[in-house]
Amino acid sequence: MKKLFLLMIGAIVMIACEGPVGPPGPQGPEGPGMNWELEFVTIRASDWILSDFNPNKPNEIFYYCTFVPKKFRESNSELRNFIYNDGNIFAYWMSGYDSVNETQIPLPHVLNWTDINGNATVETYSFDYTPEDMRFYVAYSGSNDNYIPGEMTFRIVMNW
Repeated sequence: MKKLFLLMIGAIVMIACEGPVGPPGPQGPEGPGMNWELEFVTIRASDWILSDFNPNKPNEIFYYCTFVPKKFRESNSELRNFIYNDGNIFAYWMSGYDSVNETQIPLPHVLNWTDINGNATVETYSFDYTPEDMRFYVAYSGSNDNYIPGEMTFRIVMNW
């Protein structure tokens, strides 16, 4: 029994051993690491633009608002292109902004509800961006009423 135990310990030691440690990897870049920018944007009700209305699809309308984020205004095209190609931009709709019930809702976000006439409605919030600007969208689908978005605040987070 003692010989079997010593044989097992010897086998474990032989199998568990590692080889020599290799050379260290390359040194990482100096500085704090990832850069980020945070911005809050409030879009007034009068800023929303109705997209070209298609009379063949009267129940599918959307509004948009285009703007240039602060970081884009302050940056050269090289940084804007880098953020676009290699970074991330996240956007959140701030429901109840600056109140006790404030909630951050990541975009895209879809709401399903019934209007006052009993029509099922789908309300969609989304965004896109280029190296030059950003655009927020509010789309309504399924209702015969012409809804207009009110004042809304969005939170933008950029990482690069």
